[in-house]
Amino acid sequence: MMKILLCSVLAFCTFSKQPQNQRDQEWTLVQGELRSIAVGNSDNVWGIGLNFGVWKYENGVFVSKKGLLESISVGGDGTVWGVGVHSGIHKWENDSWVKIPGALRQISVGDADNIWGVGDGNSVWQRRADKWIKIPMAKANWISVGHDGTVWGIRVDATVWKWNGEKFEKQVGELKKVIVQNAENIWGLNFHNQPVKWNGKEWELKFEGSAEDLSVGIDGSVWVVKANGKVFKIV
Repeated sequence: MMKILLCSVLAFCTFSKQPQNQRDQEWTLVQGELRSIAVGNSDNVWGIGLNFGVWKYENGVFVSKKGLLESISVGGDGTVWGVGVHSGIHKWENDSWVKIPGALRQISVGDADNIWGVGDGNSVWQRRADKWIKIPMAKANWISVGHDGTVWGIRVDATVWKWNGEKFEKQVGELKKVIVQNAENIWGLNFHNQPVKWNGKEWELKFEGSAEDLSVGIDGSVWVVKANGKVFKIV
C-alpha cells in the first residue's frame, strides 16, 4: 500500500503559482508514483503505476489490484474498464478483470452506458448493446466521453474535435489530451503540459505548472500526475 502524505503546495510544488480564481484551493500531494490516473469521483480513483500495475485509492491509501494495463478509465457511476499491455479489453467486476472481446489502444468510460475507445489505425469505436461499433470516417489519437454522453477527441495532428451525434466537428485549439466529465466540465492538457479548461469559447489556463496526466471526477475533484510520477489532487 502507498500511504497518503499531505503537504502544502506552497512549500515545494510547481502548482503553487495559481491564477487568482484558484488561490483559495490547495493541491494535496498523495504519496506514491503513477503514470496515469482515472477519477470517477473523489472516492473512486484508479491509476496505472510506473510498471503498469493497477492501483485503487481506498480509505486514504492506494491499494494494489490485479492486472497490468496500458489504459484505464472510471465512469461517474463507478464503472471501470481497462486496456491491457497487449490491447486486450477488460472490465472490472467482483474484484476481478473480465475479458471483453475486441482490441483497443485507449478507452474512455463516462458510465456503464457510455464507453468509447481508440483502436488500431486511430479508429474510433463506441460500445453499443454489448458490441463495439466502428464510427465511420472518424480518426482519433485520444478519445474521452462524459457521463452525459458528451464525446471529444484529439486527432494525430493535435486538433480537437467534438461529436455531434452524427460526426465529429472541429473545435478551437490543439491539445495532447482532452478529459470530459460532462458537457459543462471539459479539461485538457496543452503542449506545455498545462491543465486547461474549456470555457465555451477557448481553452483557459487553470493552473500554472505542468502535468503528465489529468482526470476530473463527477464531484469536481481534480487529480494530476506529474512527469516524475507524483500525484496531486484538489477535492
